[in-house]
This record gives sequence, structure tokens and C-alpha cells, in this order.
Amino acid sequence: MSRFLIATIPAVGHVTPLIPIAEQLTKLGHEVVWYTGKLFRSKIERVATFRPILSAPDYESAEDFPTDLIEKRAALKGIQQIKFDLKHFFVSPASGYYQDLATILTTFQADVIISDSFFLAASWIRETFDIKWVQIGVSVLAFNGVDVAPFGLGLKPSSSPIGKIRNRLLNYLSHQFVFKETLVDTNVARQKLALQPTQTSFQNLISPDLYLCASIPEFEYLRSDLPEQVRFVGPLPSSIMNDYEFPSWWDDFQQNTKPVVLVTQGTVSTNWEDLLLPSIRALQDENVYIIATTGSNVDRAVFEEFKDNVKVERFIPFQLLLPDVNVMISNGGFNGVMTALSHGVPIVVAGNTEDKVEVSARIQ
Repeated sequence: MSRFLIATIPAVGHVTPLIPIAEQLTKLGHEVVWYTGKLFRSKIERVATFRPILSAPDYESAEDFPTDLIEKRAALKGIQQIKFDLKHFFVSPASGYYQDLATILTTFQADVIISDSFFLAASWIRETFDIKWVQIGVSVLAFNGVDVAPFGLGLKPSSSPIGKIRNRLLNYLSHQFVFKETLVDTNVARQKLALQPTQTSFQNLISPDLYLCASIPEFEYLRSDLPEQVRFVGPLPSSIMNDYEFPSWWDDFQQNTKPVVLVTQGTVSTNWEDLLLPSIRALQDENVYIIATTGSNVDRAVFEEFKDNVKVERFIPFQLLLPDVNVMISNGGFNGVMTALSHGVPIVVAGNTEDKVEVSARIQ
């Protein structure tokens, strides 16, 4: 029996993909401890021993983030928004995550730490503890390569001589100027922990032991210098949700004969006017059955204008829904996209926040 310590950013897209991994490890008789936000406690306690975030901010949901932080973020677009997210949601909390994990490791001597690909503190734990690190990719591959432009630009790859020059120049500018502030923030956090400064940017964070990409090679850009520790394992299967309470309209939906359109905007970008409401308004008069998932609390009054062929819920497990879906309209959330493709569901994608521009570019 081995001991596994799982550590994830306290967000749905970072926690959910790792649940089947913890579930399988536990079934095999291994000891699993999972460190993340208290919002996910009930789900995690079914498959592992839960440990809460204590030394860093832990918000119950996206609605609980400080208003001033959300307003500042909403005013930013593209690279500037990515930089904002890296600073406030991934880099700044990392020293607190590290302190909590170091405390856990004093009583739970883990053999392996497993983290989502954005969990910076896992790399620092590997530096200071005798422990292997398995990184689980919860988005497309972000680290630099000779054939690809920097993450966040949405540029297609190029392995031609001119293309490689373009990539080298853009990667240099990204490291030295565009994301220099992020590297500074990273070293400020490391200094609090008495760790030596690093020159590795956040985007180039990759475990030297094992990186599991929850995708297939055909969905990713061809890289001539792909690190040997990267393994493509395909979309991670969702765990069975035996306690899911189906909506009241589910039985009627099972008798539906119209084409089904799923509209989803993820759990972070929750301004419904961006994608959700425009899509419903455009399609409600068509001979289709529309299911929309909001990713946040549903304000029923907002959806009263729509006809009976429109059903709106905060969340529906995709593994239950997608077998009956004919097309998905998405903002480009990685896990949703990979799950849809694994069910053979065509995708209409329109996303330009977080990592969505890169996911959209790969769909194209």
C-alpha cells in the first residue's frame, strides 16, 4: 500500500477531474489524503480523507469572492486577465498552500503528491520533501516549446524555420516582459518560505516525474520537443453520481424526440449575457430542446421569458446528459469539451477568458 497526497486549487474544474483518480486509488487499497477547499468536502470524503485549506483564502463559491477583486477582473480581457488570475488565484495563495501541505506531511508521510496542473505549491513541496510529484493536466498543454507560441495568445503552432523564430521571439518576450510580473510574484511567495528564487515561469511549470494530460495527442499541437514524462491518458471518466437528484422535467426529457442543444458557460465566467442568454434567445423558436447549465445559482426570473423547450439548471452531470445531446454550445471549458468529444458530440465554441482562447484554438 502507498500513500498519496492530492492537492488541488479549490475550483470545480480543478477538483472534479481528479475524483475518479482518488476513487480508483482507494479501491486499490492505497491511503489517500486530499487537500482543497471546504466546498468540496462532502464529495471528497467519499473517496479520500479530506484536509481543508487553512493558511490561504478559501471561498465557498465564485459568488463569495471579494467584490472589488471580481470588478477588477471583469474590467480586464485577454492576457491582462490571465495575468490577474495567475497573481490572485494561483500564485498569491501558493505560500499558504505550501504551509498547509508541509503540516500535513509531518503526520502523513506521503509517497506521492498528485496535483492539478495549476497548483504551484506542489512543485515547491517536491523541492523540499522526498516525494514524487504527479501533475494532472486540467487544461491544454501550457508550457513552451520550439513549435508553439506562448500560452494565452491562441496562435497556431508552426515548425517551419520562420515559425520557430517567431516562437522563440514571442516566448522570450513573454518571459522577459509580458509575464515578468508573474515571475516576480512567484519569487516573492517563494521568499516567504525561504526558497531560492526561480527563473521558471508559471506557464512552464511541469513535473519532472510525471505529467498526465487528460486528452489525446490529436487534440494537442504537435511538438517535436514534448517532454518524455508527458503521457496522454484521454478524458478522465466521471465518477458515478448515485445521489444526483434529477430535475422535475427529466422524465419528460427522456421522451423528447427533438434535437437537443446543450448550452454551457462553465463555472467561472458567469455573466449570462456573454453566451448563455444570447444562445437561448437565438434558438428558442427553433424545433429544438434546449438545456442550459449556468454554473452558478439560477435566477429563475431571468429565464421566465423563454418557452417550455428551454430548461435551465445550475448543474447536470455531463456523463448523464451528453448521450442524448446533439450539439453543445460552450465557452471552451477544457473538461466539458473533452467530455463532449469523448461522446462524439459536435461543439460550437465561443470563449475568450481564462484558458478558453487556447482550448478554442485547438478545437479550430
